[in-house]
Amino acid sequence: MTLRQRCKCDSANDLRLPLAACGRHARQLADLVLNLDGWQRAENAFYTILRRKSTSAAGRWTTGPLADKQTERTADGKERPAGSL
Repeated sequence: MTLRQRCKCDSANDLRLPLAACGRHARQLADLVLNLDGWQRAENAFYTILRRKSTSAAGRWTTGPLADKQTERTADGKERPAGSL
């Protein structure tokens, strides 16, 4: 979403206001985006730490952020993600 697009609130829909001209909504959208990004970074950091410290769940997860990364060895001896070309 850009500042030139129409705001999604009911008032802006009637007045056809862009996001930049709709009260505090531009700032609120920016805060939301920054907070979602921070949340994603914190979650990734959490799973990285958990993967390093946790050995009790080894091999139990098949999907998700704690799943073991499956790799295969190529003909020249290098490793790559399983199923990739």
